[in-house]
This record gives sequence, C-alpha cells and structure tokens, in this order.
Amino acid sequence: MKKFIAVTGIFTSLLLTGCNVSPMGFGEAASGKAKNEAEFSDGSIRPANTESDPAFGGVLETTGTPKVIIQGEFDSGKALQRIFGNYNSETKRAVWKPSDADLGKFGSLGRGGNLQARVIFSKPFQVGEQNRVFVITKTTPSRNECEDCVPVIGAATFTKTEDDQWRLDQQAKAITRTGMHGELNGGKLVKLAANQFGVLFNWKHTSMGITEEGAVLLAETKNGLKEVFSMVLGTNNKAYCQENGLFENDAECWGYSSKLEFLPNDSGYSDLRVISEGTRQVDLKEVANIRETKRFVYSDAGYRQARSRE
Repeated sequence: MKKFIAVTGIFTSLLLTGCNVSPMGFGEAASGKAKNEAEFSDGSIRPANTESDPAFGGVLETTGTPKVIIQGEFDSGKALQRIFGNYNSETKRAVWKPSDADLGKFGSLGRGGNLQARVIFSKPFQVGEQNRVFVITKTTPSRNECEDCVPVIGAATFTKTEDDQWRLDQQAKAITRTGMHGELNGGKLVKLAANQFGVLFNWKHTSMGITEEGAVLLAETKNGLKEVFSMVLGTNNKAYCQENGLFENDAECWGYSSKLEFLPNDSGYSDLRVISEGTRQVDLKEVANIRETKRFVYSDAGYRQARSRE
C-alpha cells in the first residue's frame, strides 16, 4: 500500500505539470483582416503592423501579399497545405519543423527534426450569415499516434468569402500538449457566446494503477486561438484494485467523476459548471466523500473559477 501511495503522488504531479492539464504556453495567433495581415516565418497569421512573432520568435515577412485563400471546396488537405505549407495526400499529413529557438518548448518531441501534423477535427459552423470552419491539428514525431509522448495540439479557423473561397482567419500550430498515448477523444463544437465558438476534447490516461480523465477547451479569443479551459474531471484507482483483487467498496479503493455543463447567461459568454461526486484519497488509510460544484466564468484570458461555489 505504501508503494502505491508513493507513485500516486508522482503520477498526479506529472499530469498536472506536463501532460493533460496545464496549458504549456506554445503561443497563439492574433486575428486580422486579410487586407491588413502578414505571415510570420512559422506560418502564423498576424496583423501587418506587428513587428515580430512573440509565439515562435519569428521575423515578420512584409513582402508580397499573404496567401490566405483556399480555392474551391474546403477539405482537410487544403487546410494543412495552408497552415503548414505542404501536404502529402498519401499519408494525409503535413511536415514541419519548429525553429531552433523554440525546440525547448516541445521537449523531446522536437529533437527528431521534422514533425508530422494531421487534422483530427474539422467542423463547419455559422456566425450570422458567414460560413466558417474550425480545424484542430495534432503534431507528433512520426506517423504513429504518439504512444509514448504527449502530442502538440494546434488550431485554425477559416471563413468563406463572397466569391466562394476560404480565408484563413487565425492559426496557431502549437497551443497546448495533451492526449498522452493518443488518448484524446471526442471533439465537439460548442457555442460559447453569440458569435464565439470553441472545440471541446476529452482525455483519459492510466498509469501505475491510477486513471485520470479531463477536458480541454480551445477557442477563438481577442488574442488569438487559445486553450481557454482545462481541468481534471475524474480520478480513480480502479485498475490498482483490480490488479490486487480488491473490491470497489474496500477502504483502499476510491474514485470520483465530474459532469461539465455550459450555462448561457446574459453577460455574453456561457459559464461552465463542474459537478463532482465520489470518493477521494486524502491520506494513507483515509478516503473522503466528495460532492462539490464549481462555477467558471469567462475573461479575456479564458475561464477562471468564480469565487463562490454552488
């Protein structure tokens, strides 16, 4: 039992610091109109009056007109071509390499040279009479599903123009890292406000008898595409109990889960409500019941927990 307690703390700490929970600050892209924007060396789109790219340290390319248009029907291959500058129709992936100055942001993921990105989510939506598309990308060291690493998640949004072309509005190749062992699933378009949408993903990971699961929400903001919410929604040691022949009601076994709800309000952005129930380990031989509700409100930087709890 003591051995189990020791690894539990280590596992939770690793998740909170580098895998599925905390934003890792890979950078974002700012929005701007096509007639007044330009490309950076990493391919991100920013207003033309910006002098440098704080996300990747790139130098602004001010020559020529930015190629922000997709011709014809929209598809994932054309989106990858536009975001990363290349696309392989056989592998259905794009290849890219972070700048030398930014390899540290990717940890071991960027040490192998070129990285491979594919589309894991693409969904159309409407803002007023405008047809738009939200695209989520996943970058890994190879064509494999990153079974022993934490992949990089990026995003882009496109709008259909009056002449039936598709304009790239915002893009960010690296927003966060999540989905260890490829266990990133779901992908649901959610409406956060009248003209604001986001994409919600769920993740799940089991290691050393402990399973943790949670959610991450990516959305357009005033400062570009960002991870606006990320939280562990459940933890249990069911795998440990099964391996040791224990039952769920044994003192050593515990677990809780949460329900995430979107609550529209008059202020604009929906609030988030997280309702958690179950049991949680608080000491070596102590398990406590948990039943709590947390509410999160939106600000320019994303969702933050409200002071009062329901």
